[in-house]
Amino acid sequence: MRIVVNHLTRMMKGYICAAGIDTETHAHIRPVLPGMRLRAHLLEPMGGPFNMAALVDLGETHPCGNPPETEDVEFQPARAARVRTLPGEEFWKLLRSVSESCLGDVFGSELERVGHTLAIEQGRGVVSLGCIAPKRAPALAIDRFDRIRALVADEGSYYDLPVTDLRFYGNDHQSPREELVENVGERLARGVPVIVSVGVTRPFAVREGEPPRHWLQVNNLHLEDAPAWTGSTTVIER
Repeated sequence: MRIVVNHLTRMMKGYICAAGIDTETHAHIRPVLPGMRLRAHLLEPMGGPFNMAALVDLGETHPCGNPPETEDVEFQPARAARVRTLPGEEFWKLLRSVSESCLGDVFGSELERVGHTLAIEQGRGVVSLGCIAPKRAPALAIDRFDRIRALVADEGSYYDLPVTDLRFYGNDHQSPREELVENVGERLARGVPVIVSVGVTRPFAVREGEPPRHWLQVNNLHLEDAPAWTGSTTVIER
């Protein structure tokens, strides 16, 4: 199985999550290890196969997902290999081909508002990953806890969502790259077209006594003027 990586997110320090578009079916695929997270050494800069816009041959895979994480497939990291990196125009065209206009078209009616955000009840839903081409660009900000947030407009409402795009954070996966966040935010405000990779988390309860939910987050932001940018890419000139 071959995928083009379009979801690349931070976890705790030393761990990542990667997912991509199946080159044959155009469905989203998330390579996973049973009971384990992917280690950061699987990133291309550290000798691994995964990077944004990378065409990766996963080798033999086995479906292992449960709703809503129906994209999960087991793979063997030692057999995964990067084939090439898609140039910007080719990557943008692929992103456009899998993008929906709103969140409901990605996740269906199972995605429900919870306060200022959105979530899916544990064990429900049909997908956990997707892309949208929003009519209004998200607004980026770094909050007082040093977390990157995006205000996303969708179907007449606004949602405050965490941004887990690995490229926006330093090597500790915690410290925001403030200059990069500012640069991308200004380009969004100028009207540079954007495609947003979105996903829901593994289930957890925000407060004791509340049911676990799969919470919506912004996995990655892809801008038309540099759709295949990676963490090592220099800031785009304003």
